[in-house]
Amino acid sequence: MRNILVGLSGLAIALTATVALAQSSPAPAAAPMAGMAMPAKPSVDKTTISDILANPVAKAIVDKDLPGLTADPRLQQAMGMTLKDIEPYSDGKIDDAALAKVQSDFDAIPAP
Repeated sequence: MRNILVGLSGLAIALTATVALAQSSPAPAAAPMAGMAMPAKPSVDKTTISDILANPVAKAIVDKDLPGLTADPRLQQAMGMTLKDIEPYSDGKIDDAALAKVQSDFDAIPAP
């Protein structure tokens, strides 16, 4: 019983110190891993569809260049894929020329 009480008091002290530290120190900013650059703009062959749809500017480009794609209910199954990945499943609606147009528009997005 005494060991349990000693353990609980030690836990309480540790939690108090953690809370005090969390309140006094700002969280460090997230930094990219060494050697890895953060992508500045979306890419048809590297950015997942879920990330494209989460970006209002990129989504608007896809809506313009690939009409109807974002409204297609099958797209939910491809959220972890890229636009290039779903090209073979598009019944010819997405081809290299369409992807080149989307990429060109992505490249024209002003840097933040």
